[in-house]
Amino acid sequence: MNDRQRPNSILRDNWRDHFEKFAADLRGANVYVTIDMDCLRADQAITNWENGQFTVGDLEWALAKLREHNQIIAGDICGAYSEPKYARWKQKFASNWDHPKFDLPPVNQAKKINLATLERLWPALTD
Repeated sequence: MNDRQRPNSILRDNWRDHFEKFAADLRGANVYVTIDMDCLRADQAITNWENGQFTVGDLEWALAKLREHNQIIAGDICGAYSEPKYARWKQKFASNWDHPKFDLPPVNQAKKINLATLERLWPALTD
């Protein structure tokens, strides 16, 4: 059974409808929002994990929808890339085994990409 055949599947082409209903169902609630940067596409966030399919524009839209129905009282943005440092060889082994294998840009370029994303998301979260 593929994703499109599952009842109530949330897919790239219908997630906004589902999210709009979710935000409306919370109507009047005080909301704390956590944005994990690995939900973003790889060209918009460098993380230590596999990236998702959302764009910064998608998240800006979702935050605006939450604000239409609720009050965002606080939030955080987490999950940006950090250069791995290990105290023990077992930690390095476990990390290499557990984390996906992909080519990352140099650390200074990763910081630049993530900072550009944060500069767009932070105002959308805190306005």
